[in-house]
Amino acid sequence: MTNPIIRGFRSLTRFSGRDRRSQFWPYAGVAVALTFVAMGAAMVWVMSSFWAEAMQIAQAHPETVTVESGPGYYSRSVDVSDYGLMPDFTAFFTVMGVVWSPTSPCWPPPSVAASTTWESPPFGG
Repeated sequence: MTNPIIRGFRSLTRFSGRDRRSQFWPYAGVAVALTFVAMGAAMVWVMSSFWAEAMQIAQAHPETVTVESGPGYYSRSVDVSDYGLMPDFTAFFTVMGVVWSPTSPCWPPPSVAASTTWESPPFGG
């Protein structure tokens, strides 16, 4: 028996035939898990540069920093709304486009799409 996960990634350019559920779902699970890992890594990448820039503004303009502390907590907030600072999500969406492209041709799997359990319920009268 071949590994369904490797088989799924190798068959991304094959648009004919059908996979059994036992072949599709392990591949789909790994593809979704890899997507979440890639999304987390991309978000860390995007937000780390944003926070570094916010900290530079905070150091240059200490009046934008509010510190609150008490027993058991410490909070520091930086108001950078006057400086037009926004995170650049270009890298995030680029990574998501690369990650999602291998999974897009496989949903729904033909065997699931053809089954009666996949049908949507009737709406309306």
